[in-house]
Amino acid sequence: MPWPGRVDYREAIQDTNSAFKGFMDLSKSTVVVNDKGLPWLESGSSACVFKLIKSNQGPTVAVRCFLRKVEDQFERYTMLKDYLKDRQIPFLVFFSYIPDCVIVNGARYPIIEMEWASGECLDVFIKNNLNNPDLLTKLAQKWRKLVADIQKIDIAHGDLQHGNVIADDHGNLRLVDYDCMFIPEFIGRPSPEIGHPNYNHPLKSTEHYNKDIDNFAALVIYLSIKALSENAELWKIYNIDDNLILSQDDYVKVINSDHSKCFEILAKSTDPEVVKLTEILKQCCSSNNTYVPSLEEILRQIQETPNKRQRSVISDNYQDSGNRPKYIIGLSPDKKKCKHCGKEIRPAASFCGNCGETIRSNVQFCGNCGEVRRPNARFCGNCGAIRVNAP
Repeated sequence: MPWPGRVDYREAIQDTNSAFKGFMDLSKSTVVVNDKGLPWLESGSSACVFKLIKSNQGPTVAVRCFLRKVEDQFERYTMLKDYLKDRQIPFLVFFSYIPDCVIVNGARYPIIEMEWASGECLDVFIKNNLNNPDLLTKLAQKWRKLVADIQKIDIAHGDLQHGNVIADDHGNLRLVDYDCMFIPEFIGRPSPEIGHPNYNHPLKSTEHYNKDIDNFAALVIYLSIKALSENAELWKIYNIDDNLILSQDDYVKVINSDHSKCFEILAKSTDPEVVKLTEILKQCCSSNNTYVPSLEEILRQIQETPNKRQRSVISDNYQDSGNRPKYIIGLSPDKKKCKHCGKEIRPAASFCGNCGETIRSNVQFCGNCGEVRRPNARFCGNCGAIRVNAP
Protein backbone atom coordinates (compact mmCIF):
# COMPACT_ATOMS: atom_id res chain seq x y z
CA MET A 1 0.00 0.00 0.00
CA PRO A 2 1.48 3.40 -0.98
CA TRP A 3 2.14 5.94 1.77
CA PRO A 4 -0.54 8.69 2.01
CA GLY A 5 0.04 12.00 0.26
CA ARG A 6 -0.91 15.53 1.25
CA VAL A 7 -4.37 15.30 -0.31
CA ASP A 8 -5.03 11.99 1.45
CA TYR A 9 -4.18 13.43 4.84
CA ARG A 10 -6.18 16.61 4.20
CA GLU A 11 -9.29 14.67 3.25
CA ALA A 12 -9.01 12.43 6.31
CA ILE A 13 -8.31 15.20 8.84
CA GLN A 14 -11.38 17.19 7.79
CA ASP A 15 -13.18 14.78 10.12
CA THR A 16 -10.99 14.65 13.23
CA ASN A 17 -13.43 12.37 15.03
CA SER A 18 -12.88 9.63 12.45
CA ALA A 19 -9.25 10.40 11.64
CA PHE A 20 -8.13 10.20 15.28
CA LYS A 21 -10.57 7.60 16.54
CA GLY A 22 -9.35 6.23 19.85
CA PHE A 23 -7.28 9.33 20.67
CA MET A 24 -9.73 11.42 22.70
CA ASP A 25 -7.93 14.76 22.81
CA LEU A 26 -7.22 14.73 19.06
CA SER A 27 -10.56 13.27 17.94
CA LYS A 28 -12.41 16.03 19.78
CA SER A 29 -10.18 18.78 18.44
CA THR A 30 -11.08 21.39 15.84
CA VAL A 31 -8.98 21.59 12.70
CA VAL A 32 -8.03 25.11 11.60
CA VAL A 33 -9.18 25.78 8.02
CA ASN A 34 -8.07 28.14 5.27
CA ASP A 35 -10.22 30.68 3.43
CA LYS A 36 -11.61 27.86 1.25
CA GLY A 37 -12.81 25.90 4.24
CA LEU A 38 -10.17 23.19 3.84
CA PRO A 39 -7.78 22.16 6.63
CA TRP A 40 -4.87 24.59 6.85
CA LEU A 41 -1.81 22.77 5.53
CA GLU A 42 1.92 23.49 5.46
CA SER A 43 3.92 20.95 3.50
CA GLY A 44 7.57 20.04 3.15
CA SER A 45 9.45 17.29 1.36
CA SER A 46 8.95 14.64 4.04
CA ALA A 47 5.87 15.70 6.01
CA CYS A 48 2.84 17.94 6.03
CA VAL A 49 1.60 19.89 9.04
CA PHE A 50 -1.94 20.62 10.20
CA LYS A 51 -3.07 23.04 12.89
CA LEU A 52 -5.53 21.75 15.48
CA ILE A 53 -7.20 23.35 18.50
CA LYS A 54 -7.88 20.82 21.21
CA SER A 55 -11.34 20.48 22.79
CA ASN A 56 -12.68 22.90 25.42
CA GLN A 57 -10.57 25.77 24.10
CA GLY A 58 -7.47 23.77 24.75
CA PRO A 59 -4.00 24.46 23.37
CA THR A 60 -3.23 24.80 19.68
CA VAL A 61 -1.01 22.00 18.41
CA ALA A 62 0.76 21.12 15.18
CA VAL A 63 0.18 17.63 13.80
CA ARG A 64 2.94 16.43 11.45
CA CYS A 65 1.95 13.64 9.07
CA PHE A 66 4.70 11.83 7.20
CA LEU A 67 4.84 11.45 3.44
CA ARG A 68 7.12 8.42 3.44
CA LYS A 69 8.03 5.56 5.73
CA VAL A 70 11.18 5.84 7.85
CA GLU A 71 12.18 2.48 9.29
CA ASP A 72 13.73 3.60 12.61
CA GLN A 73 11.53 6.66 13.13
CA PHE A 74 9.82 5.48 16.32
CA GLU A 75 13.14 4.46 17.88
CA ARG A 76 14.79 7.74 16.90
CA TYR A 77 12.06 9.91 18.38
CA THR A 78 11.93 7.81 21.55
CA MET A 79 15.69 8.20 22.05
CA LEU A 80 15.51 11.90 21.18
CA LYS A 81 12.75 12.62 23.67
CA ASP A 82 14.58 10.69 26.38
CA TYR A 83 17.78 12.68 25.72
CA LEU A 84 16.01 16.04 25.85
CA LYS A 85 13.58 15.41 28.73
CA ASP A 86 15.87 16.61 31.55
CA ARG A 87 17.29 19.56 29.62
CA GLN A 88 15.72 23.00 29.73
CA ILE A 89 15.78 24.13 26.10
CA PRO A 90 13.56 27.18 25.48
CA PHE A 91 14.16 27.26 21.73
CA LEU A 92 12.64 23.80 21.21
CA VAL A 93 8.93 22.93 21.38
CA PHE A 94 7.28 20.03 23.17
CA PHE A 95 6.64 17.04 20.91
CA SER A 96 5.26 13.53 21.11
CA TYR A 97 5.62 10.74 18.55
CA ILE A 98 2.40 8.71 18.27
CA PRO A 99 2.66 5.50 16.20
CA ASP A 100 -0.44 4.06 14.53
CA CYS A 101 -2.46 7.22 15.08
CA VAL A 102 -4.17 8.96 12.15
CA ILE A 103 -6.49 6.85 9.98
CA VAL A 104 -6.14 7.36 6.24
CA ASN A 105 -7.89 5.08 3.74
CA GLY A 106 -8.56 2.55 6.48
CA ALA A 107 -4.97 2.27 7.73
CA ARG A 108 -3.24 3.97 10.66
CA TYR A 109 -0.08 6.03 10.32
CA PRO A 110 2.26 7.75 12.80
CA ILE A 111 2.18 11.46 13.60
CA ILE A 112 4.17 13.94 15.61
CA GLU A 113 2.07 16.13 17.89
CA MET A 114 3.96 19.33 18.63
CA GLU A 115 3.38 22.45 20.65
CA TRP A 116 2.33 25.22 18.27
CA ALA A 117 5.13 27.78 17.90
CA SER A 118 3.49 31.18 17.42
CA GLY A 119 5.14 33.56 15.02
CA GLU A 120 6.41 33.68 11.46
CA CYS A 121 8.90 31.58 9.57
CA LEU A 122 12.32 33.23 9.52
CA ASP A 123 12.13 34.35 5.88
CA VAL A 124 8.72 35.98 6.38
CA PHE A 125 9.88 37.73 9.56
CA ILE A 126 12.97 39.09 7.79
CA LYS A 127 10.97 40.22 4.76
CA ASN A 128 8.52 42.08 7.02
CA ASN A 129 11.36 43.84 8.84
CA LEU A 130 13.74 44.78 6.04
CA ASN A 131 13.18 48.44 6.91
CA ASN A 132 14.28 47.83 10.51
CA PRO A 133 18.04 47.19 10.43
CA ASP A 134 18.37 47.47 14.22
CA LEU A 135 15.87 44.65 14.68
CA LEU A 136 17.71 42.50 12.14
CA THR A 137 21.00 43.16 13.91
CA LYS A 138 19.43 41.98 17.17
CA LEU A 139 17.98 38.99 15.31
CA ALA A 140 21.48 37.99 14.17
CA GLN A 141 22.69 38.06 17.77
CA LYS A 142 19.75 35.96 18.91
CA TRP A 143 20.57 33.50 16.17
CA ARG A 144 24.18 33.36 17.33
CA LYS A 145 23.05 32.61 20.90
CA LEU A 146 20.59 29.93 19.79
CA VAL A 147 23.25 28.14 17.75
CA ALA A 148 25.74 28.32 20.64
CA ASP A 149 23.13 26.96 23.06
CA ILE A 150 22.43 24.02 20.73
CA GLN A 151 26.09 23.05 20.69
CA LYS A 152 26.41 23.28 24.47
CA ILE A 153 24.16 20.25 24.82
CA ASP A 154 25.87 18.28 22.01
CA ILE A 155 22.93 18.20 19.63
CA ALA A 156 22.35 19.43 16.09
CA HIS A 157 19.03 20.24 14.48
CA GLY A 158 20.04 18.67 11.18
CA ASP A 159 17.93 20.85 8.88
CA LEU A 160 18.40 24.50 9.80
CA GLN A 161 16.58 26.59 7.20
CA HIS A 162 14.08 29.44 7.06
CA GLY A 163 11.01 27.17 7.28
CA ASN A 164 12.19 25.46 10.46
CA VAL A 165 12.94 28.65 12.40
CA ILE A 166 10.00 30.52 13.92
CA ALA A 167 10.35 34.15 15.07
CA ASP A 168 7.79 35.84 17.31
CA ASP A 169 6.94 39.54 17.24
CA HIS A 170 10.06 40.38 19.24
CA GLY A 171 12.41 38.26 17.16
CA ASN A 172 12.69 35.47 19.72
CA LEU A 173 13.48 32.23 17.92
CA ARG A 174 12.31 28.63 18.18
CA LEU A 175 13.09 25.58 16.09
CA VAL A 176 10.60 23.07 14.69
CA ASP A 177 10.85 19.79 12.73
CA TYR A 178 13.19 17.40 14.52
CA ASP A 179 13.24 14.57 11.97
CA CYS A 180 16.99 14.99 11.35
CA MET A 181 18.05 16.03 14.85
CA PHE A 182 21.37 14.59 16.01
CA ILE A 183 22.15 13.46 19.56
CA PRO A 184 25.28 11.57 20.72
CA GLU A 185 23.34 8.30 20.74
CA PHE A 186 22.99 8.54 16.96
CA ILE A 187 26.72 8.40 16.23
CA GLY A 188 27.40 5.90 13.47
CA ARG A 189 23.92 6.15 11.97
CA PRO A 190 23.13 7.92 8.71
CA SER A 191 20.94 11.01 8.74
CA PRO A 192 17.33 10.44 7.64
CA GLU A 193 17.70 13.33 5.17
CA ILE A 194 20.36 15.62 3.73
CA GLY A 195 18.46 18.82 4.49
CA HIS A 196 17.57 21.90 2.48
CA PRO A 197 20.02 22.34 -0.43
CA ASN A 198 20.13 26.14 -0.06
CA TYR A 199 21.53 25.76 3.46
CA ASN A 200 23.96 22.87 3.06
CA HIS A 201 27.34 22.19 1.52
CA PRO A 202 26.72 20.71 -1.96
CA LEU A 203 28.90 17.70 -1.11
CA LYS A 204 26.94 16.82 2.04
CA SER A 205 25.39 13.35 2.15
CA THR A 206 23.38 11.37 4.71
CA GLU A 207 26.69 9.91 5.93
CA HIS A 208 27.66 13.35 7.22
CA TYR A 209 25.88 13.10 10.54
CA ASN A 210 27.35 14.44 13.77
CA LYS A 211 27.10 17.43 16.09
CA ASP A 212 28.80 19.69 13.52
CA ILE A 213 26.21 19.28 10.73
CA ASP A 214 24.48 22.59 11.55
CA ASN A 215 27.63 24.68 11.13
CA PHE A 216 27.30 25.44 7.42
CA ALA A 217 23.62 26.42 7.70
CA ALA A 218 24.24 28.44 10.87
CA LEU A 219 26.91 30.46 9.05
CA VAL A 220 24.72 30.97 5.98
CA ILE A 221 21.80 32.24 8.07
CA TYR A 222 23.90 34.53 10.27
CA LEU A 223 25.73 35.99 7.28
CA SER A 224 22.45 36.54 5.41
CA ILE A 225 20.80 38.36 8.31
CA LYS A 226 23.84 40.57 8.87
CA ALA A 227 24.08 41.39 5.17
CA LEU A 228 20.38 42.28 4.97
CA SER A 229 20.61 44.52 8.02
CA GLU A 230 23.22 46.51 6.10
CA ASN A 231 21.67 46.29 2.62
CA ALA A 232 17.98 45.39 2.39
CA GLU A 233 18.07 45.56 -1.42
CA LEU A 234 19.79 42.16 -1.44
CA TRP A 235 16.42 40.61 -0.67
CA LYS A 236 14.82 41.87 -3.88
CA ILE A 237 17.72 40.64 -5.97
CA TYR A 238 18.62 37.28 -4.44
CA ASN A 239 15.63 35.93 -2.55
CA ILE A 240 13.91 33.22 -4.62
CA ASP A 241 11.17 32.31 -2.08
CA ASP A 242 13.11 29.23 -0.96
CA ASN A 243 16.12 30.84 0.66
CA LEU A 244 17.24 34.07 2.32
CA ILE A 245 19.81 35.42 -0.16
CA LEU A 246 22.28 32.58 -0.81
CA SER A 247 21.46 29.36 -2.64
CA GLN A 248 23.02 26.07 -3.65
CA ASP A 249 23.78 27.58 -7.05
CA ASP A 250 26.12 30.06 -5.34
CA TYR A 251 27.95 27.30 -3.46
CA VAL A 252 28.34 25.16 -6.58
CA LYS A 253 29.76 28.10 -8.53
CA VAL A 254 32.44 28.53 -5.88
CA ILE A 255 33.29 24.82 -6.06
CA ASN A 256 33.61 25.10 -9.83
CA SER A 257 35.71 28.29 -9.56
CA ASP A 258 32.90 30.18 -11.23
CA HIS A 259 31.61 33.64 -10.24
CA SER A 260 28.67 33.99 -7.89
CA LYS A 261 27.22 37.50 -8.13
CA CYS A 262 25.76 37.21 -4.64
CA PHE A 263 29.16 36.34 -3.16
CA GLU A 264 30.74 39.18 -5.13
CA ILE A 265 28.24 41.70 -3.73
CA LEU A 266 28.67 40.41 -0.18
CA ALA A 267 32.45 40.67 -0.49
CA LYS A 268 32.00 44.42 -1.19
CA SER A 269 29.80 45.05 1.86
CA THR A 270 30.44 48.12 4.00
CA ASP A 271 30.23 45.84 7.06
CA PRO A 272 33.71 44.33 7.68
CA GLU A 273 32.17 41.34 9.46
CA VAL A 274 30.06 40.51 6.40
CA VAL A 275 33.15 40.69 4.20
CA LYS A 276 35.12 38.32 6.42
CA LEU A 277 32.22 35.90 6.84
CA THR A 278 31.78 35.85 3.07
CA GLU A 279 35.42 34.93 2.60
CA ILE A 280 35.14 32.15 5.17
CA LEU A 281 31.96 30.75 3.61
CA LYS A 282 33.68 30.69 0.22
CA GLN A 283 36.59 28.78 1.75
CA CYS A 284 34.15 26.24 3.17
CA CYS A 285 32.38 25.83 -0.17
CA SER A 286 35.62 25.32 -2.09
CA SER A 287 36.82 22.63 0.33
CA ASN A 288 36.51 18.98 -0.69
CA ASN A 289 35.23 18.24 2.82
CA THR A 290 31.87 19.31 4.24
CA TYR A 291 33.19 20.13 7.72
CA VAL A 292 32.80 23.75 8.81
CA PRO A 293 33.95 25.35 12.09
CA SER A 294 31.18 26.38 14.47
CA LEU A 295 29.67 29.84 14.09
CA GLU A 296 30.99 30.79 17.52
CA GLU A 297 34.54 29.74 16.63
CA ILE A 298 34.39 31.72 13.41
CA LEU A 299 33.04 34.88 15.06
CA ARG A 300 35.58 34.71 17.87
CA GLN A 301 38.37 34.37 15.32
CA ILE A 302 37.09 37.45 13.47
CA GLN A 303 36.82 39.47 16.68
CA GLU A 304 40.33 38.50 17.75
CA THR A 305 41.82 39.69 14.44
CA PRO A 306 39.54 42.59 13.41
CA ASN A 307 42.06 44.37 11.17
CA LYS A 308 43.75 41.39 9.55
CA ARG A 309 42.91 39.63 6.34
CA GLN A 310 40.96 36.47 7.08
CA ARG A 311 43.13 33.36 7.01
CA SER A 312 41.90 30.05 5.72
CA VAL A 313 39.90 28.02 8.21
CA ILE A 314 40.57 24.84 6.23
CA SER A 315 43.82 23.18 5.27
CA ASP A 316 44.06 23.32 1.47
CA ASN A 317 46.30 20.29 1.08
CA TYR A 318 44.27 18.00 3.32
CA GLN A 319 42.82 15.03 1.44
CA ASP A 320 39.87 13.43 3.19
CA SER A 321 37.76 10.53 2.03
CA GLY A 322 35.23 10.50 4.86
CA ASN A 323 33.23 12.66 7.21
CA ARG A 324 36.16 14.05 9.16
CA PRO A 325 36.95 17.66 10.00
CA LYS A 326 39.73 19.66 8.42
CA TYR A 327 39.60 22.33 11.10
CA ILE A 328 43.01 22.48 12.77
CA ILE A 329 42.62 21.51 16.41
CA GLY A 330 44.61 19.91 19.24
CA LEU A 331 44.71 16.58 21.01
CA SER A 332 46.34 15.30 24.13
CA PRO A 333 48.73 12.43 23.30
CA ASP A 334 47.40 10.27 26.15
CA LYS A 335 44.00 9.84 24.47
CA LYS A 336 43.52 6.22 23.46
CA LYS A 337 39.80 5.88 22.76
CA CYS A 338 37.10 8.16 21.42
CA LYS A 339 34.79 9.16 24.29
CA HIS A 340 31.77 9.04 21.99
CA CYS A 341 32.07 5.77 20.07
CA GLY A 342 34.78 3.99 22.08
CA LYS A 343 36.99 3.22 19.09
CA GLU A 344 40.77 3.47 19.41
CA ILE A 345 42.39 6.58 17.96
CA ARG A 346 45.93 7.56 17.09
CA PRO A 347 47.59 9.63 19.85
CA ALA A 348 48.30 12.46 17.42
CA ALA A 349 44.93 12.35 15.66
CA SER A 350 42.75 15.45 15.89
CA PHE A 351 39.50 13.58 15.29
CA CYS A 352 38.08 10.08 15.59
CA GLY A 353 38.45 8.22 12.31
CA ASN A 354 35.33 6.16 13.08
CA CYS A 355 32.72 8.75 14.04
CA GLY A 356 34.38 12.08 13.14
CA GLU A 357 34.16 13.42 16.70
CA THR A 358 36.43 16.40 17.41
CA ILE A 359 38.93 15.94 20.27
CA ARG A 360 40.45 18.97 21.99
CA SER A 361 43.11 19.73 24.61
CA ASN A 362 45.81 22.23 25.48
CA VAL A 363 48.44 20.26 23.58
CA GLN A 364 48.41 21.32 19.95
CA PHE A 365 48.86 18.90 17.09
CA CYS A 366 48.47 19.49 13.39
CA GLY A 367 45.13 18.15 12.20
CA ASN A 368 46.60 17.62 8.74
CA CYS A 369 49.64 15.44 9.45
CA GLY A 370 49.30 14.72 13.18
CA GLU A 371 52.71 16.14 14.17
CA VAL A 372 53.14 18.34 17.25
CA ARG A 373 53.18 22.04 16.40
CA ARG A 374 54.74 24.88 18.39
CA PRO A 375 52.06 26.68 20.50
CA ASN A 376 52.24 29.98 18.62
CA ALA A 377 53.23 28.72 15.18
CA ARG A 378 51.17 29.95 12.24
CA PHE A 379 52.02 26.93 10.12
CA CYS A 380 52.79 23.29 10.76
CA GLY A 381 56.56 22.84 10.46
CA ASN A 382 56.04 19.39 8.99
CA CYS A 383 53.37 19.86 6.31
CA GLY A 384 52.75 23.63 6.19
CA ALA A 385 49.03 23.48 7.04
CA ILE A 386 47.68 26.81 8.31
CA ARG A 387 46.72 27.03 11.96
CA VAL A 388 43.21 28.43 12.24
CA ASN A 389 43.78 30.66 15.28
CA ALA A 390 47.26 31.74 14.33
CA PRO A 391 48.11 35.17 15.81
